[in-house]
Parts: sequence; C-alpha cells; structure tokens
Amino acid sequence: MQSWLDYFPHWHEPVSVHPVVADVLSLGPRDEAELDFARFVDAAPKTEVHVHAEAAVAPSFYAGLAGQPAGPAAPFSDFGDFLRRWMRNLGHLREAADYARLGRAFVADRAARRIVRCECHLSPLDTSLYRARAAPGLPELPLADNLRHFAAGLRDGMVAAGGQVRVRAVVDLVSVATEDDLRAAYAALAPFVDSTDNRDANGERIVVAIGLGGPEQPARAAFFQTALAPFRALGLRLDLHSGEQLHVSPAEHAQAVALLSPDRVGHGFRGAADGFYFAGAIAACPLSNVLLRCHPDSLASHPIADMYARTLNVSINTDDPLLLGTNLVLEYVALRRCFGFDRDFFAATQKNAEAQLLSLR
Repeated sequence: MQSWLDYFPHWHEPVSVHPVVADVLSLGPRDEAELDFARFVDAAPKTEVHVHAEAAVAPSFYAGLAGQPAGPAAPFSDFGDFLRRWMRNLGHLREAADYARLGRAFVADRAARRIVRCECHLSPLDTSLYRARAAPGLPELPLADNLRHFAAGLRDGMVAAGGQVRVRAVVDLVSVATEDDLRAAYAALAPFVDSTDNRDANGERIVVAIGLGGPEQPARAAFFQTALAPFRALGLRLDLHSGEQLHVSPAEHAQAVALLSPDRVGHGFRGAADGFYFAGAIAACPLSNVLLRCHPDSLASHPIADMYARTLNVSINTDDPLLLGTNLVLEYVALRRCFGFDRDFFAATQKNAEAQLLSLR
C-alpha cells in the first residue's frame, strides 16, 4: 500500500494512524474509490472553523524554534494528558515574535491544504498569564504583545498567499480563569480590538471572537455569563467549547449553552444521549473526540451521523491536527469509510462551515 504522502506530498508530514482509529483510517488509501474521494476533497477549496493554530502547523515549525519537531502524540490517556502535551509544545514559544512566526506558518499550512477560509483558536494566555503556573522557569510573555504579533503574522501570511486565504482568530479564554485573569485579558484585548494592529490588508478585523476552552466547568456558566459581557460588548463573538468532555452530562451541556448563548459551539455532542443538540452552529471534530477519549467508543458510535440525519448546522473540523496526526481530508475519508458519507456530505457540511463563519455574520 502506498502512503497518503505519496499521493499528497504537499501535506509535508507522514500520516499517523493510531489503534483507536485503525478501523476507519490506514496509512494510505485502501482502494481507488477512496483515493478519488480524497483527491476530490483535497483539491476543493475548503472552510474550517474549529482548529487550534498552535496545533495546526507542520512539525518543522517547532523544530525551527526549539531544534526538535513536535509531532503527533495521540492517543491520549485522557483530556488531562492531552493538555500536558499541549503545554509542552507551547514551551517552545519563548518570545512574542514567535507568535508572528506561528501566524505566518499557520496561513502557509492553510494555503497548502486549500483551506481558503478559516477561523482558528489561539491560546495566548497560556504563555502569558498562565505560564508561571503551568511552566515555571519559562519567560512570561506579555499578552498584548502575543496578540499583536500573531495578528501581524496572519496578516503577512495572507498577503504572501496572494489574498487567496482568509484567516480570522478566536482568542481563547480559559474555563478556570479567575476574575483577575479576565480583567488582565480584557485590559489587553480592549485597546487591541479596534486598533490598526487588528486589521488585515483590507482593513477588516482579524481577531473576531473570544472562546472559552480548557477543562469544561459547567458549574461556572453563570459566572461567565456575567464575566464575558464586557468582551462581547467590544463586538467580539463567543465560540464556546461545550459538550466535549467525558465528565459533562447532557443536562450540564444544555445549561451551559442556555446561559452563555454562544454564537458557535465547538464539539457539542455530549447531549446526544438525551437527544439534545445546540440549536445553532456546531463545529464537530469527530476524530479528535475519539483520539482524546472524550468519546470512549469507536467512531462508528459517534453522534455525528445523528447530527447529520437531523440536518443540524454541523461542520467538520480537525481541532488539533498536529497532535492528533490527522488533517481535514482524512476527517472526511474516515467518515466516508465509517458511515458511507460521500460528496453530498462534504458539500453540505462545507456549506454549513461557511455559514458558521463568525466574521461574516
């Protein structure tokens, strides 16, 4: 069997297939029909709305910063194991200018993969407010500088791509944030949002939303309902990680989205057992859910098939492809192999992804 990289050399890195997804993925296409489908998806201009920039660049990016690549690490024992690997990669970001490099590398990766419209998550607090707690001994980077440099990197990358790629950013706050943390984050974001530093070559905002990620804390939804209001008053949308992690019940997921009224929900599958799904935009990441053990069973029992059958506003996304060893083409290949989803599914979920772009609402 020839490898995926033999057919798609612009992917740059070998595909990593882990035992938990070996029933739906292999190191190369299993037949000509699967290869034809992969070629179709790869060649099509695509939209992705839930991907973390720090984990969506080539391994060589981190090698250039630290002298060693940061390749796939999945599968993980649990979500906490994933977060530890995540922080290890972020330890390579030692100066704010590294965020400009990250922005340029991220746009270049999007261009190579023909993902022409993208809204990416960024976690700049992890190397600023939280670095002393999570990685003592590493330099604590000023949050405002991280934002400014990342936006500059995206802007430069989009220009280098000839305007063919449009990337916008979602700045992730963290579910364990204190009031002091949020005040510090607001102090950095408030003057930045409408500044020229947050504008692309056409004068449009680059950072368009805030996110809420990290370990889900359903009991804190009421706190964030109030605490996030100043950020939303800046004109920033809310992209909420919810209904992802194993400890979250359907009722807790439902309560969180009811209280916070997000503009888009990332993952959003934990309510399936009770037949509950967020009524708005859902950015699904099926392979991530399996590889992070948030969905402890095989892909075949993932609610994505039910979401699609209900004609929900659901899109397909990769979440953290560098750490998971996946990409957007392989997401669709795995779903085709598992559920028989074909080009109609690709077209429908891509249409949903375009409608979910927060920057165009």
